Amino acid sequence: AYSTYTFYVDFTTPIAKVSLPADAGFAGLALVQIEGTANDRFCDIVNQTAAANPLCNMEDDLSTPSVGRSSQSGVAISSVVVAIQEMSGANPFWDGNNSFSSPTPVWSTATFVGDSSGTWSWAFPAGKLTSPRQYKVSARVNRDRAGNVQNGNSIATNTFTFDTTPPESFATFPTGTTGQVNTITGTALDTAPGELDVILLSIFAQTGANANKYWSGSLWTNDEV
Repeated sequence: AYSTYTFYVDFTTPIAKVSLPADAGFAGLALVQIEGTANDRFCDIVNQTAAANPLCNMEDDLSTPSVGRSSQSGVAISSVVVAIQEMSGANPFWDGNNSFSSPTPVWSTATFVGDSSGTWSWAFPAGKLTSPRQYKVSARVNRDRAGNVQNGNSIATNTFTFDTTPPESFATFPTGTTGQVNTITGTALDTAPGELDVILLSIFAQTGANANKYWSGSLWTNDEV
């Protein structure tokens, strides 16, 4: 009698990426967790198709043509880790507990959902980011089930600006009494490093036949537009 064991040989480095906050983007008080993806699928990672790499069109034993290479060791359940760096100060890294006081990265374990690929999230304590200030989030797969580690230049990073200062806008025309309005103008300001994105305008009738109504762009309505 004899016994058999099946195992996978996997030399592919798994890849974690940061999706929230967006790279070079902005975040405010609504930011309550860091999010991203993790992938250990060979053909996804090397960004190849069967036409470019025959391994992407082979079964697990690499001998029988199939619809694609279907197996890999997969990302270990608690293996996605995250570090945050404040882009200022002598000890700029989050210490994993209460403050940005570490001179070196401290990797915190994220919650990973998936197998060979999936999503991860990490809840960041409220009130610990300073506005306005720039931060860098790094994420990596500490190991897949075969022991492969994402490190060095393959570590994913996103840099974002935390900004909680409200922007301001003012209507400058029309003012007073006028018989006709073709254009409404004004000014808007978002103190640096903030950047303006969208200016919204609402027109409300205080008197007249349409008093206490809003202009929808084509007619007066009771709902604020």
